[in-house]
Amino acid sequence: MQPLLRTLLAPGRRWTTALLTGLLVLAAGALVWGLTGGSSAPPPVVAADLSGRPTACMAADQATASKNPDTKLTWAAMQHGAQNRKINIQQLVLPATSTQAKPYLAGLLAQHCDLVVTIGSPFGHAIPTSAHLAPTTRFLAIDAGTLPAASALTTIDGPSAAATVQAAVAALATQHS
Repeated sequence: MQPLLRTLLAPGRRWTTALLTGLLVLAAGALVWGLTGGSSAPPPVVAADLSGRPTACMAADQATASKNPDTKLTWAAMQHGAQNRKINIQQLVLPATSTQAKPYLAGLLAQHCDLVVTIGSPFGHAIPTSAHLAPTTRFLAIDAGTLPAASALTTIDGPSAAATVQAAVAALATQHS
């Protein structure tokens, strides 16, 4: 190996060696450029456009959610209703009284929920005072007790709640196509 280095680094060969090294670097660069498609930029990220999809939202207070099996059944029904359809679903479970639930419900309406499903009294009782904020939104109140009448409000109690919710979520796909 040393005789080769002495030959390449000999006083008259330094320019030749530098030129040969430069050509090898250029060839390696061209090879890499050719193999990567000529672009060093990563491919663009294409996200699904979720903004145009109908949205179903579930809201419950933690006290109701922890002791009421309807919360899990309702969420599962919403997932089944949205399955294989272009429907967004989301849930909001937090500690709330009827007074505290109002701004959270208004927030869901500001996010353009097309269907709002509430479970329990706090969020159910917030519907009549908030329904006017979104006149095209449909509301389903599960186990909310007696509620004053409000536009597009259906109260549901008992075992039919999950089936009603699943059908309402699935219907969003045909209403927005």
